[in-house]
Amino acid sequence: MTTLEAHEILASFSPEQREESFPGDFQMRLRGGLADCWPAAATAAVAMATTLTTLETESDLREALEHFQHLVGCGGIIDEGKWQAETLAVLQELCRAGWAAESALPQASDN
Repeated sequence: MTTLEAHEILASFSPEQREESFPGDFQMRLRGGLADCWPAAATAAVAMATTLTTLETESDLREALEHFQHLVGCGGIIDEGKWQAETLAVLQELCRAGWAAESALPQASDN
């Protein structure tokens, strides 16, 4: 699974599924206005917990999120700063993919 595929699946999670994924006080705090950063933060969590290319299903993503929670609970293995940095890297990858897709679109002629 790629970062984009993981993000797409995680973005489809319901509010209840999202709450189940990150219970407790450990929450993503990103400055970004009204943007929903949860899918990017969840994608980053999965990437920190396992290797994305080994995942194939939504169930695999859920298991990786559970493993992420375990790593956070172990104290010091994953901290909020590392998670934020990985989330920003995911957001940058999403932007680059969007820019690449946009530049591949046929351009309107100037006539």
